[in-house]
Amino acid sequence: MDEELAGQIKQGQKVAWDAGEFVEIAKLISSGFDSPADALETYETKFGPIVMAKAALEPQGKWQALRDDLARFFESYGRAEGGRTVLEPEYLVVTGGKPA
Repeated sequence: MDEELAGQIKQGQKVAWDAGEFVEIAKLISSGFDSPADALETYETKFGPIVMAKAALEPQGKWQALRDDLARFFESYGRAEGGRTVLEPEYLVVTGGKPA
């Protein structure tokens, strides 16, 4: 990301935080896959941040190392349930609005 864009994003975040009231809630989302390999393939082709990481790292020859790390993560983090691999990552929901 170029410095100008990064600065604009940071400024936008500061304005939003300074102007509003925000609530943060941690949630779990449950996803089932046929196997850890299926989870990896799904994340690799459909989950935006991983798709973008692959696009950035593959030309540099660095994608395979991250892919190997992700495969190990899905194998160790996923839990077996009914013949499927279940992942329950926590994510952060932030809602906000202008002060009353």
